[in-house]
Amino acid sequence: MEEFHKKYKDKGLQVLGINVENQTISAGDETAIRKALRELAITFPVLPDRGLKVFHEFSIIVIPSTVVITGDTIAYELAGLPLVGTEDMFEYLRTLAGEPSTKKGEPRPGPRPDAVADTGLARGFARKGRLERAYPLLQKAMEKDPRYLLPNLEMAKLLMEEGKMAEAESTLKKAIAIEPDNPALLGESGYVQAKAGNYGAAIDTLNKVVEKDSFAPAYWYLGYALGMSGRMREALQAFEKGISSNPFEFSAFFLRAAMEEKSTMLKEAAADYRKAFELKLKIGR
Repeated sequence: MEEFHKKYKDKGLQVLGINVENQTISAGDETAIRKALRELAITFPVLPDRGLKVFHEFSIIVIPSTVVITGDTIAYELAGLPLVGTEDMFEYLRTLAGEPSTKKGEPRPGPRPDAVADTGLARGFARKGRLERAYPLLQKAMEKDPRYLLPNLEMAKLLMEEGKMAEAESTLKKAIAIEPDNPALLGESGYVQAKAGNYGAAIDTLNKVVEKDSFAPAYWYLGYALGMSGRMREALQAFEKGISSNPFEFSAFFLRAAMEEKSTMLKEAAADYRKAFELKLKIGR
């Protein structure tokens, strides 16, 4: 990103870093951040996300994540740093800066802005529990841009939260048919398998995801599937990897607590349930 910032800062593109390491930023944290920026020779602006408001507003699921905003619209989102996705994103950014595509044929277009907008509105309604408003918006987004798969993912998550596993699985299968290697879609599919009690299939699916990608939820879904099948040591290791990538997602602690409770690790389960509720209250979800 630093190289990109230096090359394109005078061509209308602004790189802005958001630090999300802690919910509150102390004077010591600020000193440590400045030191790290100097050591890494980062010159683009980096702002602390006090209270993690930006983190949750954009529904970040893994660190690092990149959001491209053009005008008032989210034009591109990338969770983690997958090789193919990162390459496509920088190709898209170069075309925004007015450079010709480095790939043969037409450059890959971003998602339709109105589909992105509908998905953003749906997320907001979902956070407030207004599912009757969220579902139609996600459906519209899927119809407007069938290749923009975030609304499929969000729809599947809402269906899972309501216990509609068959509908969630169907939604994910349609999206996976369009993009078979998408780690977020495969990760959620593995979770559906785990919740249905198909732990072996879930473990196979999720292992394939974590071998290729740093998608944080796949790690705690894998941990849940391993733990529910009695492989506690591996399960706890998977949870630790996922939580270290995103320590602010309350659902990771809920899942680990459920696994620990089933394994009669009641003290550990109580601590994780408490942590999950604390995080959920702080972000108002």
